[in-house]
Amino acid sequence: MSWLRSNLKNLQSNPLIRFLASIKVAVLSMGSLGLILAIGTIVESRYNADMARLVLYDQWYFRLVLVFLFLNILLAVVVRLPLRRDQYAFGCIHLGMLLLLIGAWTTQLKGLDGSMEIPEGTSSMAVRMPETVVRTYVNEQLVAESPIHRSLWHRSGDLGAVPGMPLPIPRILEQIPFSRTYQTVVPDSLGGPMVELALLTGATEPTTMRLGLENPMVSSHEDLGLMAITLERVRSSQSFLETISTAKAIFRLDCKVGNDSLSLGLSDLIKGRKWTTKSVQLEVVEFLPDAQIGTSGLINHSDSLSNPAARIRVTQGDSSWEEILYGRVPDFRFSGERHKDVSWKVDFRPAGGASQTPLLRLGISGDTLMARCEKSGRILSSFRLPLGKDIALPFGVLHMSVGAWEPHGSLRDSCVEVDPAPGKDLPPPAILVGAGPWGGARWVPLGGVFTWNENGLRRALSYEGRRIALPFGLHLNRFKIGRDPGTNQAATYESFVSIVDSNGTPKDSARIAMNEPLKQGGFTFYQASFSEESGRPSTTILSVNRDPGRALKYFGSILTVLSIAWYTLERSRLRRR
Repeated sequence: MSWLRSNLKNLQSNPLIRFLASIKVAVLSMGSLGLILAIGTIVESRYNADMARLVLYDQWYFRLVLVFLFLNILLAVVVRLPLRRDQYAFGCIHLGMLLLLIGAWTTQLKGLDGSMEIPEGTSSMAVRMPETVVRTYVNEQLVAESPIHRSLWHRSGDLGAVPGMPLPIPRILEQIPFSRTYQTVVPDSLGGPMVELALLTGATEPTTMRLGLENPMVSSHEDLGLMAITLERVRSSQSFLETISTAKAIFRLDCKVGNDSLSLGLSDLIKGRKWTTKSVQLEVVEFLPDAQIGTSGLINHSDSLSNPAARIRVTQGDSSWEEILYGRVPDFRFSGERHKDVSWKVDFRPAGGASQTPLLRLGISGDTLMARCEKSGRILSSFRLPLGKDIALPFGVLHMSVGAWEPHGSLRDSCVEVDPAPGKDLPPPAILVGAGPWGGARWVPLGGVFTWNENGLRRALSYEGRRIALPFGLHLNRFKIGRDPGTNQAATYESFVSIVDSNGTPKDSARIAMNEPLKQGGFTFYQASFSEESGRPSTTILSVNRDPGRALKYFGSILTVLSIAWYTLERSRLRRR
């Protein structure tokens, strides 16, 4: 006890300790904290909570202010030990504030504050956190995961190695805090033909699109509604640039079942003819060159190939059904979605080589790129396509320019820095990764993946939000939206969920609504938002929170308030004496 008293007196007489316990440090630290909280409130109201966290709450200066405030509160009591009876209230006030700060730090270190997105009819056990990580894979197997601190500033240079990769290890070369990622066409000796076009009408913003062959990421056909664009190989430049409509009519049906396929042309579409593959048997029931729907069903209007339709009987095992396939409506299926494993492709082109809607055909002959404009069975114009030149198309006021053309190319992600817009979601960050001898540097935006092959192994790097697996999951049974009368605005929305175990077995049912959270296993689920896309089920967005320091924060707050009242009464009693 004497040793404790001796050391306590030395500690209380230390000038640095007395300065940290002084009222000057208290005013400075509490004033700084108040200023940071005020700025954070303004930033959050102007942008969102993510921006406030990036600018203030995740920065070193916010933590430094809290450390100084904690030391000031603690040492203000230490320098007064042992406390007199009239200082007990003073000590309890400071104890309550210390407990509140300890509770806040416990929540920050051990707590969880993320989000969960669950499409209707599916389950999820993963919580998406605001922190970002780089994950590396070898042959689809996760090798390593490393956190990437999201900076507010554009950083360049050698920012560190990517973990989990063999020597020479790929390195992060640049980081953009708010980015817009777009794709550009670049040369690639292993790639197929690829072209980038810009279409514009008058003073409107141009529409950029990319067409390619032999590339699963890019289509060779784009249907814009009022016009269609195709990219194809042609036998010769001379025949493609010929403006005389000599092309024969085409009506082709391609049937595919797994790896089994069968193609039928015009000459094959004879009533009663049958074809058999390993998976299915096809029989031509009827072929109508100019089909129309009459009072008695499907009838043929004329012998010209204007609106062809074929009625095909399909037999697969013990199942048999009819398909009616139309040239003018290639995506229509008579059987609907009942036989998804049997897919059809319809290719129709009337005599003259053009459809009723305007068609821009891009032809490739060697390294030459050409264009041909067709409409209503007539070739309107044909020409070689130069790079970067504005070309007026014979379809109204439509103009076109070629931004990039590569006979052997691929898509490469490019990235530019952008400023965040008030009231909208923050633009995602992006990192530039150098893959060393296996390829050039590649931009990887948040949610993107960079893959390459090395020594016969397929390697991948993904930049994504950190995800945490819960010990249980939620299955969204139904999502309900209540809308304002007379408008389409969502007024209320609620999620009807089932709590499932790690094997996906339902254990209990619950309802999550606005201001009605679900508490389960130490986690609290709040109804935060939702998303709707045409043709897809609704997706609920839940805010997931776990606060292990909540009890300390509540107890510290109550103790502080009661002690302030006690201190006020004690000071009043002393003044009366």
